[in-house]
Amino acid sequence: MPGQPSLALRMRRRAAWWGLAALALAGFPSPAGADADRHPLKDFVKGATYTVDIFTSFFPQTFVSSPDLIVDDKAVIFWTKALAKSQATLADGLMLKLALYTAYSGFHDEFRGVFASPDSEKPYARYVDFKEASLRYTADRFALLLGRAPITVSLSTLHSPANRYRVLNLTNPMHPDDLGAWQTSLDWFLGDNTLRFSILPFEERSTSPFRSSRWVGESGENFSTTSSSSSSGGGATGLTAPEGANVRTVFRNRPGFLLKYTGVATSLDYFLTAHYGPGQFQTIQNPSENEFSLEIPSAVTLSAGAAKTQGGLELHGESLYQMTDENADQNFVRYVIGATYRETAWAERIGFDEISPVVEYAGEWVTGQQDNAGTPVNSSQARPFRNSLLFRVDVIPTDKLTFRVGGVRNFTTGDYTQIFALEYKPNYNLTWKAQAAVFGGAADTAFGRWNRNDYFEVGLTRTF
Repeated sequence: MPGQPSLALRMRRRAAWWGLAALALAGFPSPAGADADRHPLKDFVKGATYTVDIFTSFFPQTFVSSPDLIVDDKAVIFWTKALAKSQATLADGLMLKLALYTAYSGFHDEFRGVFASPDSEKPYARYVDFKEASLRYTADRFALLLGRAPITVSLSTLHSPANRYRVLNLTNPMHPDDLGAWQTSLDWFLGDNTLRFSILPFEERSTSPFRSSRWVGESGENFSTTSSSSSSGGGATGLTAPEGANVRTVFRNRPGFLLKYTGVATSLDYFLTAHYGPGQFQTIQNPSENEFSLEIPSAVTLSAGAAKTQGGLELHGESLYQMTDENADQNFVRYVIGATYRETAWAERIGFDEISPVVEYAGEWVTGQQDNAGTPVNSSQARPFRNSLLFRVDVIPTDKLTFRVGGVRNFTTGDYTQIFALEYKPNYNLTWKAQAAVFGGAADTAFGRWNRNDYFEVGLTRTF
């Protein structure tokens, strides 16, 4: 396929990646020099923990069938996931971490196969795969991490525009899963602060709902969901192709380079980042007559965020600026400002443990228009939370019971979602859950596309 790397090139990239890992590990202390009483395999097995999530979802509404709209709109869906994770010290300062999940869903085509390769171009999540598989060597002044591991850039609570480098399974947006990211990361410890440089060797993309998924919504045959790392709950964001266009997905598999500074001061946390590589959102390109492709342009991305705590009040904010190569997309600033309050004094007067409201406003400022004849459709339609209010209130009568209400309102487009949830935790290892969600808005809006997806679900999380 034009624009895609050859098999030989992909194999050379994989060899270079694992060669770099072997070279880096060659200088680490050998396990033979470790404490003679250390048994890494025994420690690894003994320290393992297991978590199982089981949910059953009920959807009262179906979709109107047509030749162009085939939707998996079953009324009852069973969904489950099991996670096993552990860690062990292999040598002084050398830590191995593994986290393996297995999942099943009643939705058609939500999962396929097992163990995606690091440079997989397939858009679906696997029945079995690693969420983490990493080696970390820690010294006095630095640490080196190799493999798949979480990569987080965030201080906000409900929506983070800066937290865009992780890979998510969003095929069922109500149960998003952070799959980590393949990386080579070097941390320098500067007192309480940290400077990290990461090489992200593979252009990984988050998974999105498939064409038959009810989470695509009533969007029509020309609507293509994006697989960017936008937050869950953003709605069915995507791009509408030109009438009659046949759009193919192009995957260029470019590396990314991320520099992140994390700072801590009195009651203040903050971060600064700079990144060059694949941008966050897809565009529709028109490289030649009658050819259209769905692809992500390369871009420079800068972001910053801070959170200030004073008593039970936390104020936080984040912003991200993206400037695309060759003006292949709009340049924009995405931002969020918000507050979290932990109320205990008044709550105790009415017999509760805590009441915690969170309010955030997310917006966007376009700083430069797309100016490239080869981009007939920019990414604006695919970018969620461009003028939105997000909120959540947790009411906690006891440490075992939590009531939650939350939602999102997109002011520009008028669509919305409301969520109501209950959690009961009789002990540390078991949590019973129930949740209901309502969606509304015009059929061509992010949440309006889900106006037939109102649902109620019950489930549990069990840790062993």
